[in-house]
Amino acid sequence: MENIVDLLDITDTEKFPVPKHLWEFFAAKKTNTVFLSIGSGSSPMVELHVSENLGCKIHVFDDAPEAKTNWAAVGEMLTTRKATDTTPVFAKAAAKKWVLPRNLFYHGHVPHFQTSEEGLQKTIKTICSEINEQRIDILKLDCIDRTCGSLYAILSSGFRPGVVMIHWDPSPDSSLQNTLLAGHLQNCGYGLVAKYQNNYLYYFTDRGLYDTVSWETNVVENPLVNGILESVCGKNIGKL
Repeated sequence: MENIVDLLDITDTEKFPVPKHLWEFFAAKKTNTVFLSIGSGSSPMVELHVSENLGCKIHVFDDAPEAKTNWAAVGEMLTTRKATDTTPVFAKAAAKKWVLPRNLFYHGHVPHFQTSEEGLQKTIKTICSEINEQRIDILKLDCIDRTCGSLYAILSSGFRPGVVMIHWDPSPDSSLQNTLLAGHLQNCGYGLVAKYQNNYLYYFTDRGLYDTVSWETNVVENPLVNGILESVCGKNIGKL
């Protein structure tokens, strides 16, 4: 696993698994790689790491009250390379990264199934239209109570980012809501590549269960259990 994954230090005590060879992974798209980050977490290091390696834009979506201030400070740090007495702790690590300030875009809303009247939630298709993109290549989620709605909305709209990074809070095995969402993600064709504490890295494998079975009949082979039934019972589920 160490051949394809790096553990990126994002704080003194926290690491995040990221693809090891980002440039090779997205060689065809390079600076045109579409990267969406939903929520801010405890550090901007993952977002800056991706942009530093690919030269791509960072689109941050976060409606938390402090998010706008934090990301504005990140942009200031990337420009001046100097912290001041008022620089938030969140932004100070940006001095270690070489990212063009013009590649950082902050948006004060998050993806959801519907656009809210106050504008704090918008559909993912509306969001992509506003940023003039038609796909998502890399997706990072770290928004606790918004992860569920945002990820369901993105997947339900047909988007399949090649790389998904999620900070689960709580972890998938500790919460029924996150268990269902993590299962849905993998049934959509994502494989868990690596995790560190509550930080998870997934790759899209295009082997989703939803695409290989029918939910409308009881006579179609189900690849999830057919092999077990054949070996145990000597019968094919499609012939039962």
